[in-house]
Amino acid sequence: MKKTLPRALLLLLGLLLILAPAAGPARAAESLQSRGNQEIPRGREVADVVVADGNLRIGGTVLGSVYVVAGDVLMDPGSRVQGSLTVIGGQAWVPAGASVGQGVYVLAGQLHLEEGAAVAGEVQVVERSASLTPAKVAVISRYILLPRAVPGPAFSLDQLKQLDLSKLRLHPGPVEKIAYLDLGRLGKTPFEFREVLDARELKSDRARIEVIKFVNPAAAEKFWEALRNLPEDRMSNSVHSSLGEGAHWYFQSSGRTYLLWTREQYLVAIQCGFFHDNHVSLDQERHPEATREALRPQEQRSAANPNGHAHEAGHAGHEEWRSWEDRTCDQARQALETLFQQSGKD
Repeated sequence: MKKTLPRALLLLLGLLLILAPAAGPARAAESLQSRGNQEIPRGREVADVVVADGNLRIGGTVLGSVYVVAGDVLMDPGSRVQGSLTVIGGQAWVPAGASVGQGVYVLAGQLHLEEGAAVAGEVQVVERSASLTPAKVAVISRYILLPRAVPGPAFSLDQLKQLDLSKLRLHPGPVEKIAYLDLGRLGKTPFEFREVLDARELKSDRARIEVIKFVNPAAAEKFWEALRNLPEDRMSNSVHSSLGEGAHWYFQSSGRTYLLWTREQYLVAIQCGFFHDNHVSLDQERHPEATREALRPQEQRSAANPNGHAHEAGHAGHEEWRSWEDRTCDQARQALETLFQQSGKD
């Protein structure tokens, strides 16, 4: 086994995870993206496969690549994965008679590779890594899949004012038209006037929600590709996927959490953190961790630090103790999905 890890694996260990569809025949089949246990029976062909928080059994053929987070993979004899097989926070069994075409990567887990299994490409196993903690595995498993909800054709972006954020302890302001997407210290990306039908932003004291409606899906995809040029060296915990219809991206930067997704002719961005123009004190800016701790419910602060030490639970525990920025973004996303559904989207 090689001692030098490939760049893709280094990205994974640094949690800059990028999932893209395979080229060629894999595009002709449907991709499989699911949370929970899944099985690909003998005789079935699928494109790329993403499974989070569950186990995957492969009896048929995967024309693309396989990504499993917080779960195990069991390949049956005779099964095939034409792309790569990646398991994060779990185990992989590749028996005699099974084949993988472009390498096997197991991170924070174990690989059981039988003699007689056909694996082309590299085989890399990192059973333990100080950088790939259970908390980071929980981040990947949560954001490797995202609904990518968009409104129906009758939805007016001015309806963002109807978004109910009171349960999030946020204080929304007016809905305003915008000419660019402002991602804080990552920079501003302007729109091309002829390619945008409408673009609105709803501000609150600790969140920003932007919805952009482009003239067509091609214009939305073009703008998304421009966003992909943002400097990832200024990000942490970056998880991007363009599998399936549209794409989504989760990352953290400068104390904020970002959730972005695109589908059809829309792009949605949710930013959660402190904003200079919303009554943030100098003390909050200088000591953001203390301010974040103060925003957590009392029972969570007590459970997370019962004896003056950091709480180190397993995967399920880290799912509960996400940062308030992550929780706020998730709750804002759910509220936005509800608003979109009420607009008549099928």
